[in-house]
Amino acid sequence: MLAERPEILYVFPTFAVGGAQRVAAAVMAEGHRAFRHTVVALDGRFEAADAAGLEHVARIDGRRLEDWRARRAWLRARRPALLVTCNWGSFDWVVAAHAPTTLLPHVHTEHGFGADEARRRHLRRDLARVLLLRRARALVVPSRQLARLARRVWQLPPARIVHIPNGVETDVPRARPAAGDGGPLRLVTVAPLRREKRVDLLLEALARAVAQMPLRLLVVGDGPERARLEARAARADLAGRVVFVGHESDPARRLAQAHLFALASDTEQMPLALLEAMAAGLPVVARDVGDVRWMVAPANRPYIVTGEAPDALARALVALAAAPDLRAELGRANRRRCRRLFGRERMVDAYLRLFETVLARSPGR
Repeated sequence: MLAERPEILYVFPTFAVGGAQRVAAAVMAEGHRAFRHTVVALDGRFEAADAAGLEHVARIDGRRLEDWRARRAWLRARRPALLVTCNWGSFDWVVAAHAPTTLLPHVHTEHGFGADEARRRHLRRDLARVLLLRRARALVVPSRQLARLARRVWQLPPARIVHIPNGVETDVPRARPAAGDGGPLRLVTVAPLRREKRVDLLLEALARAVAQMPLRLLVVGDGPERARLEARAARADLAGRVVFVGHESDPARRLAQAHLFALASDTEQMPLALLEAMAAGLPVVARDVGDVRWMVAPANRPYIVTGEAPDALARALVALAAAPDLRAELGRANRRRCRRLFGRERMVDAYLRLFETVLARSPGR
């Protein structure tokens, strides 16, 4: 009986821990009764599968399938029921699936851009998307901004674009930082320490804010920028104000102890870290990128700032640091909005319904 389940083959540039990987892992965890799931990681890393306890998911090291002919021959021989690719880093497999002819049903997912596409469009990549994504059964995007881009730049028919907002577990403890301890307000950010996440910008904003209000920043995450950021935080204007705790697979404890959540990225679409902060009942200070302004409750939107000057972030931090009643009100509103719109179960159901619909419409099924 189990052998008759259709196989969904996912291709990721990496299956190390990240937002897109966490979304896929949630779908695999809930969809194992209907489908067999196999992950190809092009760098051979599978930490996200380990973190999610996906023992039932088959894993394939994609490094041995290095050229177009090998990938296409492998897909033809394996014949999965559905191919799911993720982001530009898997686009060689989109080419293998569709050029010169389409081999199998295919869904592509775009969760956002790295530093190389954060500030400008890449004409060659956009042309490849224009030519090949129209052959996919669907393009799944988590943000309304990406859906607009797919229509206007990649020229996809609206019927092929499926907007599935990201979702998180919403039944989590509400943030209740200790009151009356006389210490600084606790600000937390959760992000991989890569250049496009702009933790450096958040540090500059914090340096301006602490001149007016006592604040302390907890940085949850790790990555290639850590040494540079730690050096900046060690300077006199921030000495003792910033703590780097490294990567944590579940930052819920850190969020529950915080007063404020901050995000300063150059590029985001629908960050899970922000949703988790909302689920914990935290007010948010962030830059207006992707769907961030739409994600938070309307009352919180004045604290979503435009541009990359640190002064705007600093003003928002100071304003909320000085207003405990407002922080509590915004936190409650964000928690309600997250529970109403961005639950994990809603997201998973939408993905599984899409896969079932694509397979039901595929020849031979």
